Amino acid sequence: MAERDPWEQEEEDLTWAQAVVQGGQNLPMSTVRAGADIVEALSHPIETGHTLIKLMSGGLQLLLPDEVVNLIDPEGKSAESQQMALAVGQYFQDKYKSEASIKHVVATDPASVLMDIATVLSGGGAIMSKNWTTYKHSKSNYSR
Repeated sequence: MAERDPWEQEEEDLTWAQAVVQGGQNLPMSTVRAGADIVEALSHPIETGHTLIKLMSGGLQLLLPDEVVNLIDPEGKSAESQQMALAVGQYFQDKYKSEASIKHVVATDPASVLMDIATVLSGGGAIMSKNWTTYKHSKSNYSR
C-alpha cells in the first residue's frame, strides 16, 4: 500500500488552538520528514533542476493564451510540463481544500505548512526545498 500524506488521513474536527498545539507536538517529526525530502532533492540535482524547469515552463504555458503557447511549441511537446503544473496545483488544492483540511495539515505536518508559506512569501524561492516532495506526488498524477 502506498504511503499516504498526513493530510490524506481521516480529518478530525479540530479547533485552531488544538491544531496549533498538535502541530507543535508534531513539528519535530514533520521537520525530519521535510529534511529528508530536502536531502533527497539535493542528492539528485540534475533531476531536481530538470523538474523545476519543466514545472515552471508548464505553469507559464498555462498562464499564456493558447495562441502564444502554439507559437512557442507548435508540435505540442510541452504537454507533459503542463500536466505536471496542473498536478502540482491539484496537490495544493487537495492539501488546503477547506478550513478543516488546513487545520488538519497544520496539526499533522506543520513543517510542510511552514515551507509552503515560505514559498509564497519568498515568491517561490523556497520551492527548491519543496520540489522533491511535490515532484513525487505530481509524478504519479500527471501521467493519468
